[in-house]
Amino acid sequence: NDSAEDSLVKWLRHRELLLVLDNFESALDAAPLVAKLLATAPGLTVIATSREPLKLQPERLLDIGGLEAPPLTPGGTLPHGRGPRGYDAVRLYVQQAARVTPGLKVRPEHMETIGQICNLLEGLPLAIELAASWSPLLSTEEILAEVDRDPGALVSHHRDVPERHRSLWRVFDHTWERLTAEERSALVSLSVFPASFGLAAARSVTGAELGTLLRLMDLKLLRRTGEGRFELHQLVKQYAAQPSLAGAAVERARSAHSHYYCQLLLSFSGDLEGNDVHAGLGAVRAELPNVMSAWRHAATRADHQALDAARNALNHFFYYRGDFARACQLFGDAAAALDTATDASLNTANVAAGSANEAGSDLAAARVAARLLVHHSEHERHRGRPARSLELATQALERLQDAGDDADVAYARLSLGTSLLRVSAYAESKATMSQVLAYARRAGDLYLQGAAHNVLALLVTATEGNVAEAESHYRASLEVNRTVGNLEGVNGALINLGACRFDLNDMAGAIQLWQEAAAIAVKIGHKQREAVLHNNIGSLYEAQGRPEEAEARYRQSLDLRRQIDDRSGQANALHNLGRLAANNDDPWTARQHLEEALRLFVQTEEP
Repeated sequence: NDSAEDSLVKWLRHRELLLVLDNFESALDAAPLVAKLLATAPGLTVIATSREPLKLQPERLLDIGGLEAPPLTPGGTLPHGRGPRGYDAVRLYVQQAARVTPGLKVRPEHMETIGQICNLLEGLPLAIELAASWSPLLSTEEILAEVDRDPGALVSHHRDVPERHRSLWRVFDHTWERLTAEERSALVSLSVFPASFGLAAARSVTGAELGTLLRLMDLKLLRRTGEGRFELHQLVKQYAAQPSLAGAAVERARSAHSHYYCQLLLSFSGDLEGNDVHAGLGAVRAELPNVMSAWRHAATRADHQALDAARNALNHFFYYRGDFARACQLFGDAAAALDTATDASLNTANVAAGSANEAGSDLAAARVAARLLVHHSEHERHRGRPARSLELATQALERLQDAGDDADVAYARLSLGTSLLRVSAYAESKATMSQVLAYARRAGDLYLQGAAHNVLALLVTATEGNVAEAESHYRASLEVNRTVGNLEGVNGALINLGACRFDLNDMAGAIQLWQEAAAIAVKIGHKQREAVLHNNIGSLYEAQGRPEEAEARYRQSLDLRRQIDDRSGQANALHNLGRLAANNDDPWTARQHLEEALRLFVQTEEP
């Protein structure tokens, strides 16, 4: 008269055995029975495979990941002495491809591509088998392209394969069907993250409760990668982003993602402006894939508020990294997108109630577009294109005089005045910078004061050769930059003060100032300033009759300039190397350096 359950308990009670329960996710309601069996049969051990935990107290979890696959590294380099065949995932692919393609010969040049396929599939055996099954029809390069484009296209044509294993997406369908509406929405929203993310970002973008995120982790859809960081398996991300599943939700998630990270960049601005540059750079670097995705979405949607929030931090970040070309592309494209959207709005024939609000939004967008042009102008100048920088600064100033406030106008003039200096329009530059300094003093803007003093000092040196007056401006710049904690400004002032000491033949004073500046440049990761200092110290060594040490410094400066694509700086370093070679009776080397320097000077539009 015992029930089946009681009979099973009695039968197991005094036995020692291993009970294997496969695919237990389809029978989770029976988990209490497993707990009862374990409690009443001390010799019983259970191994259960399941797509989610049983949630029993005696349970010990073992995550089963994919087979080891070759890492994706720049240049496709692998650990020394280990080729692609040294990875289980690659061996499985080759084995399965050979099974379905008689006579297949996998050549060595195909192995790297196979490694990439296995990496994209994160070593999942079923996915690798499905990919390899296409070998009779497609080349390894074509299979890689299909996997990268649409892993759901991987389908098995074997008649004896269970329906749920006939395609990669059918495997995921089985899990998707067991998710609640809230869990599906959260998974779709998480699919917009291009890289790992923090918990705060996940909650902000998804709007999900912690329990929902924990449930996704239980199902192995969401995984933890490190302290406070999470990510989706790439295949899960591609599955969840399918239009048939995501619908309009994915677009809402992209907007939420963009707003979150643009606001996060705004919170980094204080550190990047001087509070803690090293921390600010590290914070942006850690989130760079998410930050760039957020910026691109904001630009595509002409979201001027998000772009305005993010622009300052990105401006500083790319400046410190010396990535001027990328900054020009980002700011230029975003400004153009805002201009296009504003023009379309102004050309709309509809004049409805609320058009005053639309006009206000258009004005705000125009202001942000002009601010972006200021940043674009600055980075064009940094990359050695002062004429283009001048053109952009002029456009920005004209727009901001209509759409901006006094601070906007002053910062546009700062970029304009600096560009005028670079094209040797000294009188116009001095008049413009005097306006900038006057505004900065009225407004109490110490950051702007420091920058204005720096440019005015350069003007005095270029036009009058008055080192004492230039030194006075540099010391004023140093003082205000120290006051606001602007390490970049402090660094620039120290470099220029060292140059004044050098001009006055105070070599000891120059090297002391430059060494202090070098420590700051390394601390904040400012490669362009490191290059300037190597160049300056090389000049000092050359003046002291130490040509070998001077050449080493010039070459270090040249290497750094090449890393950041600073062609004007490269030309200066080559000019110095050419002069040094000529003085050392090496005319052939001197000619090579000087001809390359001249070519670069012409390219950079320097007068």
